[in-house]
Amino acid sequence: MSHFPTTTSSLSGRERDVLQRIAAGDSNKVIARALGLSPHTVKRHVSNILDKLDLSTRAKAAVWWLTGSAGWPQNFLRTTAASASTPPSPRVPART
Repeated sequence: MSHFPTTTSSLSGRERDVLQRIAAGDSNKVIARALGLSPHTVKRHVSNILDKLDLSTRAKAAVWWLTGSAGWPQNFLRTTAASASTPPSPRVPART
């Protein structure tokens, strides 16, 4: 395969939700919890995503989502904005 697909139009809304979570680095188990699905259903969505986009790995799907083929920067900004709303962990002072 020499190129990435150029559109998400063949994906369902739920498949796009799953793909966004894959690009954020979430496991199937985490995606299932976040979206209220069973892990088996998420696995099926991942398989459908890879088939529809003609990609061989979830890593390639994540790269595709984040690098612009899926409508960047809107999708990228949405995921980074969500992660930015999580407060940073408190810094522990260094011991002297």
